[in-house]
Amino acid sequence: MADASRQDGARVGWPCGHELRPVAELPDILIKAGSHHGKRARKLYQSKKYEELLDAAISAGIAVEMVAKACVAKLNPALLAGRLLSTDQKTAGAQDTILYLAGHHDLAIDGNYISRISTVNAKVAVAVAKRIDRRKHLPSADTECVIDARDAAIHMGLVDAGLLENAVENMVRFIDGALKMLNKQDDEFWENVDSERVKQLLDHIDARGMAAVTDKIKQSKEHYSYMIRLHGYPTVHLLADTATKFIFHQWSNSKIMSARCPACKNNGWYVVDSMSDAEHDHDEVLISHHYAISHFECPYCTLRLDEDELAHAGLEDDGDELMESEWDEDSERER
Repeated sequence: MADASRQDGARVGWPCGHELRPVAELPDILIKAGSHHGKRARKLYQSKKYEELLDAAISAGIAVEMVAKACVAKLNPALLAGRLLSTDQKTAGAQDTILYLAGHHDLAIDGNYISRISTVNAKVAVAVAKRIDRRKHLPSADTECVIDARDAAIHMGLVDAGLLENAVENMVRFIDGALKMLNKQDDEFWENVDSERVKQLLDHIDARGMAAVTDKIKQSKEHYSYMIRLHGYPTVHLLADTATKFIFHQWSNSKIMSARCPACKNNGWYVVDSMSDAEHDHDEVLISHHYAISHFECPYCTLRLDEDELAHAGLEDDGDELMESEWDEDSERER
């Protein structure tokens, strides 16, 4: 391992207080910062004091940003760069950012790299983390509300206790998925006592999600029964067939796979997003296709379940089997 403090007379490494950490440890540094802020937000978000609620809002947003950037940095730290390269000397910080993130601190123009690094913002970091999350560990949690709560607290000194509670819950959900993506233990991130409280909070969120999905299914059953009584079985199914054609047209760039609806027991559809990655090896190009379920729709009872609601409806296992077969059939090599 290269010296974390010097290389050819230049400072090399990431400054963390009074020490420099090795370049390769950037994901771990981001996780540690995220842990600090995550624990702080969880500890303070139910406070009655305005100042502590401000701190909780700020820390919740920072925790999401740090953990999202850790997910991205684990794949390639250079993906965090926030500016395009430029040959203009006035914007040399753009090149410096790439050099620092790629581990070439010694080649950068200015040794004061903390002030010169320009990385993507929190919302972009979350989007990139979700893009590279092939196993779909990251939930479709409303991370924007977390970041918006942070910005309101930082820039305007504003914090709404009710919205903050929702923001912290979404922070915890996102971090829980990110830790799975990073192969990190919950106890390591949250530490002993805090870890138990976080698990209780996740259980509470899970129970609430289950209740919401149960209510969705109940309403869809009632809607289907009402439509049958009103129009008759043949007409309802004719309308459903028409809706199915519309779904195929609407999601023409995605894959559609049949799945049994948990409400009306007819055939609904998984809408599956596809992603392709290309790897170049001399004259060959290996193109890998990856598939991930976006949501479930039923044209008969109008039930729609988002990605993080599928498990509550008992659809997750079926979806995994369908995804496995699609992967085997559609992965291919191309020149």
